[in-house]
Amino acid sequence: MRRQSRLGRHPSWSLHAVIVKSGDDLRQEQFAMQMIEEIKEIWEEDKLHLRLKPYKIVSVSENSGLMEMIPDTVSLAAVRRKYSKYTSLANFYREAFGEEGTLSRINAQQNFVRSMAAYSVICYILKVKDRHDGNILLQRDGGIVHVDYGYMMGKYMNGVVEVERAPFKLTRDHVETMGGELSANFLSYISLCIQGLQSLRKNGKRLTSLAKGMLFSDTRLGSSLQCLSQREVLELEERLGTSQSEKQLVEKFITLQSQALGSWSTTAYDLLQTFIGT
Repeated sequence: MRRQSRLGRHPSWSLHAVIVKSGDDLRQEQFAMQMIEEIKEIWEEDKLHLRLKPYKIVSVSENSGLMEMIPDTVSLAAVRRKYSKYTSLANFYREAFGEEGTLSRINAQQNFVRSMAAYSVICYILKVKDRHDGNILLQRDGGIVHVDYGYMMGKYMNGVVEVERAPFKLTRDHVETMGGELSANFLSYISLCIQGLQSLRKNGKRLTSLAKGMLFSDTRLGSSLQCLSQREVLELEERLGTSQSEKQLVEKFITLQSQALGSWSTTAYDLLQTFIGT
């Protein structure tokens, strides 16, 4: 294809699969990706082993745009629906990547842990909702990617009672996929989450500045993004923990992790989405 392209001779030539969206306002999704890309850069500067997969979004107008497709992925909902032997995510990993202790299983679990930790922090900091299994993609190497940031920070589903009360999505099945609560992988997950939060606490101004820049970027009265308001920026600063000590931040995450793992609403929301055919 590159040989047939008139621009193929250029070193910067590349090919991307995209989804053309019509009737959707992608400006909030684009803002979410800007925040996630900034977070990824912060973590890379601090040499943290947290794994994110930002994807390109171009908002063309108020109701149209382009969204990059993520290759070699399938939603967790599709895995559950299409795999006839599916009983749990942990068992699926065993079938797909081998028994405990094999190199392929070890690598897959590490990729799962690193990406789970990264998106746990992302979902907490940006207050991302609508986290059913249709919006979580499984990669070929065992990692995960969260997609669809239509409900975050100050924007919730109109007319729908807020079911998702957990600070981020962490289920018993996720923990069992890591190897259980007493496993080295789960301890690594907790450690990575804390490291990620500490890194963002230290660099919090970079994220709040980005949010403040978007707050008054579109109109004289405020942002056209429904997720943003002055109150939401203040709450973002609070979640980043810029005024907290290291000890307070660790204690806070342990509380958050307990709330997430013990949340009945996470399971209820997945069941609801399964019932309506997501």
